[in-house]
Amino acid sequence: MAMTATTIKTSESVIRWYYLPWALLAIAVMVAAIVVDNLWFLDYVHVFSSLLWTGIDLFMGFVLGPILRRVNVSVRREIMQRLTPRTLFLMPVF
Repeated sequence: MAMTATTIKTSESVIRWYYLPWALLAIAVMVAAIVVDNLWFLDYVHVFSSLLWTGIDLFMGFVLGPILRRVNVSVRREIMQRLTPRTLFLMPVF
């Protein structure tokens, strides 16, 4: 008689709390750029943030999009489950 063992996969939280300090740091830099009232620093933070956001957006659309179209639904689901917490960190902050 063969016995089979099953493993219970614990579901990971969508929010990864160890990204919280980085998100708070990004918000603090944005607030500091506004409060300091230095136009150069505010422009720098604005342009750098928009470059990062646009680069991530283009990567997702032109590189990751065609790759995700070609893989199985289960693989696509796994990729999105791992990618979503990172995008939750990046997208709302910038």
